[in-house]
Amino acid sequence: MPRPQRFKSGDTVKAFVKLGVQRECHWTKMEYVKRRGGAYVVKFHDQECSVSPEHIRGWKPLDDRNAAITKLDEGFPELVKYVERAVKELLPEKWQGVKVDHDEKIITLTASGMTIEAGIVETVNKSILGETCVEVAAWTVCSVHHVPATREDPPDCDIVDEGYSITTWGGAELIVRKTWEFNSARLWEAVGEEQMAAEYPDW
Repeated sequence: MPRPQRFKSGDTVKAFVKLGVQRECHWTKMEYVKRRGGAYVVKFHDQECSVSPEHIRGWKPLDDRNAAITKLDEGFPELVKYVERAVKELLPEKWQGVKVDHDEKIITLTASGMTIEAGIVETVNKSILGETCVEVAAWTVCSVHHVPATREDPPDCDIVDEGYSITTWGGAELIVRKTWEFNSARLWEAVGEEQMAAEYPDW
């Protein structure tokens, strides 16, 4: 059983709750109200609920998000250097397309469509008092997954978070590795489809 955390009324916390018409619980920013027995009372607007100690975390936002992003962006030239080197040395030639937007400070690997740029993410720090969600500036990698159309809905796409790193070399490693994994999976999927077509031509 996690140790009780010490919050004061009015603190912003993260609680693992299901609100309104949500089907599943999510970590949501809420206002801490009070301790009630072995549980904590939190509220979201006017909706109050009780959560157990393992379903509540402290919340520590960045003091200045813009300043944190600006500082991380100072390392963009170094990130470009690492990505271009890794792509050249580790990926096949046909996977080596790199598009650099120096104005927006975004790198795109054309073989996978994945992008990397500075962003704000949350990490979870653990201590004797419990867990705290902490905002940090990091290099974030995202990909686009296309969703086929259905009878009810047109085709769409989802932006998927592939991970993050607080270091430039870690960000470069992440996007290149994820691009390799993406294209490798796509290659073997194509091989499997070719094999199925050869074995079952009328399927």
